[in-house]
Amino acid sequence: MEEVHWRQLSREIWLREGDRNTGFFHRMANAHRRVNNLIKIKINGVRLTEDQEVRDGIVNAYQHLLSENADWKADIGGLVLKQISLSEADALELPFTEAEIYAALMGMNGDKAPGPDGFTVAFWQNCWEIVKEDVLDMFKEFYDQNSFIKSLNHTFLVLIPKKGGAEDLGDYRPISLLGGLYKLLAKVLANRLKKIIDKVISPDQNAFIKGRQILDGSLIANEVIDSWQKRGEKGLICKLDIEKAFDNINWQFLLKVLHKMGFGSKWIGWMWSCISTIKYSMLVNGVPAGFFSSSKGLRQGDPLSPYLFIMGMEVLSALISRAVEGGFIYGCRIWKGRGQPVNITHLLFADDTIVFCEAKKESLLYLSWILLWFEAASGLKINLEKSMVIPVGEVEGALDMAAEIGCKVGQLPTVYLGLPLGAPNRASSVWDGVEEKMRRKLALWKRHFFGKKTRKASKEFLWGGANGGNKAHLIKWEVVCTDKKKGGLGLRKLIWLNKALLGKWIWRFARAKEELWKKVLEAKYGKEEFGWRSKKANGVFGVGVWKEILKESTWCWDNMVFKVGKGNKVRFWIDPWCGNNVLSEAFPDLFSMAVQRSATVEDYWDQNLSQGGWSLRLLRDFNDWELGLVDNMLVELRNYRVSMEEDSVFWRGGADGLFKVKEAYRVLVNADEAAFPHSNVWVAKVPTKITFFAWEATWGKVLTLDRLQRRGWHLPNRCFLCGCEEETINHILIHCTVAKGLWDIILALCGVQWVFPNSVKEVLSSWKGSFVGRKRKKVWKSIPLFIFWTIWKERNRLAFKGGVLAFQKLKTSFVYNFWGWAKVYIDMESNSLIEEIHKAIFQLDRDKAPGPDDFTIAVFQDCWDVIKEDLVRVFAKFHSSGIINQSTNVSFIVLLPKKSMTKKISDFRPISLITSLYKIIAKVLSGLLIANEIVDEKRRSGEKGVVLKSDFEKAYDHVSWGFLDHVLEKKGFSPRWRKWMRGCLSTVSFAVLVNGNAKGWVKASRGLRQDDPLSPFLFTLVADVLSRMLLRAEERNSLEGFRVGQNSTRVSHLQFADDTIFFSNTSEEDLQTLKSLLLVFGQIFGLKVNLDKSNIYDINLDQNHLSRLAELLDCKASG
Repeated sequence: MEEVHWRQLSREIWLREGDRNTGFFHRMANAHRRVNNLIKIKINGVRLTEDQEVRDGIVNAYQHLLSENADWKADIGGLVLKQISLSEADALELPFTEAEIYAALMGMNGDKAPGPDGFTVAFWQNCWEIVKEDVLDMFKEFYDQNSFIKSLNHTFLVLIPKKGGAEDLGDYRPISLLGGLYKLLAKVLANRLKKIIDKVISPDQNAFIKGRQILDGSLIANEVIDSWQKRGEKGLICKLDIEKAFDNINWQFLLKVLHKMGFGSKWIGWMWSCISTIKYSMLVNGVPAGFFSSSKGLRQGDPLSPYLFIMGMEVLSALISRAVEGGFIYGCRIWKGRGQPVNITHLLFADDTIVFCEAKKESLLYLSWILLWFEAASGLKINLEKSMVIPVGEVEGALDMAAEIGCKVGQLPTVYLGLPLGAPNRASSVWDGVEEKMRRKLALWKRHFFGKKTRKASKEFLWGGANGGNKAHLIKWEVVCTDKKKGGLGLRKLIWLNKALLGKWIWRFARAKEELWKKVLEAKYGKEEFGWRSKKANGVFGVGVWKEILKESTWCWDNMVFKVGKGNKVRFWIDPWCGNNVLSEAFPDLFSMAVQRSATVEDYWDQNLSQGGWSLRLLRDFNDWELGLVDNMLVELRNYRVSMEEDSVFWRGGADGLFKVKEAYRVLVNADEAAFPHSNVWVAKVPTKITFFAWEATWGKVLTLDRLQRRGWHLPNRCFLCGCEEETINHILIHCTVAKGLWDIILALCGVQWVFPNSVKEVLSSWKGSFVGRKRKKVWKSIPLFIFWTIWKERNRLAFKGGVLAFQKLKTSFVYNFWGWAKVYIDMESNSLIEEIHKAIFQLDRDKAPGPDDFTIAVFQDCWDVIKEDLVRVFAKFHSSGIINQSTNVSFIVLLPKKSMTKKISDFRPISLITSLYKIIAKVLSGLLIANEIVDEKRRSGEKGVVLKSDFEKAYDHVSWGFLDHVLEKKGFSPRWRKWMRGCLSTVSFAVLVNGNAKGWVKASRGLRQDDPLSPFLFTLVADVLSRMLLRAEERNSLEGFRVGQNSTRVSHLQFADDTIFFSNTSEEDLQTLKSLLLVFGQIFGLKVNLDKSNIYDINLDQNHLSRLAELLDCKASG
């Protein structure tokens, strides 16, 4: 549970539970905390430094930003946009199904930061069976009423810096943290929307559309520039930046766009409910500030926002396209020979817009009118400070032309969508920024690789740590970059990874149909027959990127196979379509007789045969001895038929026939399986430093004295442990007399007789443990690893610090390291512990009021299967350390009146509302106490005399912790148990819940909490001291009590928690002794008996006698 907590703080969402709680998590969490912490900020030129003014300033700024003004808005009624069909519009408005909702939920990232409701998506995923009915009811209500509970749309806005050293408010990006249920609703709607979004979005937009990628735009833009440059033409590139795009888009504008695109009224109503019911609070340094509504803008973090935004941007695309049709703007025409030209005028990726036009002032003037009209209609304004006009070729008057828009003049090369634009791809200076970014990432413990320089940085990082350092590279980088099963670390080799990534473009080209980027490449380079491949870019013609991609064609096509549909685009003899073989290679003799060797599959299919069949067209009749070849070929063909579907291409190695970079990388590496004991090296849960050392030792690459000598060090070679033989890794870890002594002890304890192999690798390969049960298999596997580590640590101590070898200390070190790990692991796997926790949880009242964590016990009971493993980890840690996380032990105190018409604080009873997790821990401990440490005895009486019913003054609140610890010690409780109890008590902090609001936080120094499962039993232990004092008084005949039963058993009192009844005869001396004992007990131990509220009852006494005895005790007389 702690690992999950730190992983979420680190925001490294590619990690999953089970990864180790290492320094990586803490460094990343601390780095994010430092980066995101807002100590000061500049808003509208004013620098704010105080916490409160920073919060107020941010709230006011965003409240103003998200408020729409009453300015005139341009109408888009005359603009023609693409539309969806009526059937598609109706499909969007179908009732929601459970399967659809469940699929959307499971497709979401469970670890994303939660919104105001405090629940991550993982909670809803893991508790689906419990919450399902309520969620389905919410969706039904939304479908029927076009609305949902507005509180679901409360949103936290978090400011994330766009760059290092951010100071101004504009340097921060607002990210919305949504409530889990609203996010699920939006995800379901977004899943419906993305199925038809490509029908209304032009090919010029590449963002958020299935099959389109960010790299498409970069590739097209570079091809445009290359075409201008190769033809010696002049042109202009307008890079436009939209100011706070998501925050400024107008809602009414979006509704008009949806209507013009053919969406139904119900769908439009749903969209309106999602965007118009938002309430924001700014989350500043983890503290919510403000609560305000908005009247414009979309939330970054809302699954619907990307799709709604690009539909809004489609208006800009349509305006530019209309200007092109009208002849006001000319883009760049790309063609080759007599091929069909493609005209590129603009590309959009979300709010990143680039426009290509002629180097004419009139073109920019008209573009400026389009941008002004678009701003007036949508509210999206061009940020002129960040926009630029970039001339291509020798353009005169570029400054004057840029003035038409009001932006600056830039130059090539530049950056578009994070990639170089207009730069020679082999120029090393282009990648300097990439290397610098990577080195900065390495400083934050992140790993991405590119190029020779970054490969060098990767090696230095692996062997030298975060700070680099000139340390020895012990194992070849080629080995490091192989799979763990083959003896590597699973890192990818850059050259092969880059080839796999480039190969994906070959695959995409073959699969693509009408995508804009493919049309551009076909127009510029031409296409080979049937359009599966682009023609080669020869000479200086073409951009270097596509030339490099085409170099990967051979190996890619060697791993692709055709799936025949109509068969009109697949060649019968030459293309791979019939199994994994090419027919010309499988049947060369028949191929030599083929009438047309490049004929298609369709040409060989004869529809006139019954149900269709294969008709082999050969130059001559075949001979008798060739009949066998024909029969074999027909056998190969019998499972294949021509259909009405289009021909397609599939990847050979993929389970689903689709290209995956990971599988392509494996094809390229193509390494044989090496005999490496990976499963005995990388043992789950064993500390990384131990497994990493075992990996080095298995390869025999540890820097022992023999290897240092090979590296040129002039050192005498004698084993630091035995001092008799030369030091090698196999000697020191296996064959050294000291090491063998440790091995012999361990094997004897396990009852194993073993002849040792020669090398570390052979030891791990043969360490099977077939006699060990499945649950202890990992513990058995870890024994050699801990032995290796213990010996190596001792060797280094002797080598660098000197001293004398102590074999007993070596054994102790091994036992400490190994048993400390194994015990926690075993405890986590222990069924008995799981049963204890399960029993405790289901004994607790599920509907008791929740504490500060806001979880009732019902959540833990209903989600037992989900949270079981995390709870076991918490108990294992508590068992070993005796420490409870302070946040687990926070309490609310609620004051409940003891009677009606309460006026004084003493008329209220303080009730503690504790966290459910602590309550479970306490319940398990109290269960152990009941089972093993029973301290209470019940006694009965029936004699005449007086009965004193005492009232302890705020009994639970006044218990002294020091006294309690002393009582536990006196009663023989172990030091560990006492440590557990101190951990449960000393970490308590209170907030008083007044009318539902937590007021103040106070750290306690005494007392027990009512409603804490431990408190009754601990209080009974304390109260038992009073019982012992009374019994001692009985033994000394200072108190008589009552005698009951046939054996005349003497009983002086009965106790039930803080309710105590004293039985006494009517002797004034006895009652005076009782009073003295109660006063002493109260003064010393903190538990005072409030005699004013105590009552004395008579048994066959007259009222005067009873009143006199009551006066003696200073209590009330009750008949």
